[in-house]
Amino acid sequence: MPRSSRAVREAAVLFRDQMTTLLAKTITRKPIVFIARSADSVQFSFRDGGRPATATLETRYGPMDFYLGQIRDAVESPDGRTIELRTTQYRYTLQPHGMDDSLFRWEYVRLPAEGATYCRHHLQGSIPISFTDSSGAAHTTTLDAWHLPTGWLAVEEVLRFCIVDLGVEPLAEDWDQVLADSHQRFQPDLTG
Repeated sequence: MPRSSRAVREAAVLFRDQMTTLLAKTITRKPIVFIARSADSVQFSFRDGGRPATATLETRYGPMDFYLGQIRDAVESPDGRTIELRTTQYRYTLQPHGMDDSLFRWEYVRLPAEGATYCRHHLQGSIPISFTDSSGAAHTTTLDAWHLPTGWLAVEEVLRFCIVDLGVEPLAEDWDQVLADSHQRFQPDLTG
């Protein structure tokens, strides 16, 4: 499928449709929606009543809420003839249904705020972490206190995690090939 278009809106519609098709063949039929943030920036996510929302997944551990959000900026091709959307931020979360805090939250920020020193590609979450220091004192924190480095995370890998490890029933028999094809199609975006 083409990854670029002649206008930002056209590129956004193309990406939304590709992402919605990917989701509908893997873990949820809830569509992705986009809103313009500016003339050259678009936000993609599930939405309910105009607000960012989650899709509820049935897992082997009970219902979990999945959030998918991306901000993509328009980049003109070198010849100036087409526009491509490049990921500048993403956030993918999983949390038990009804829980306020994310169990897992994968995030990426292409350009962190000035002075920010955390890892741009990271995992956080409400998972408690307990340890004992060298003096024998016990300490407890959560993964939220850390920005555990992950490197770039393709959304296809989160979808694979939902199916393989969480036991979400895939929505198409060829889900594995669908994920592989999608990952290959968007692989050039895996930079920064």
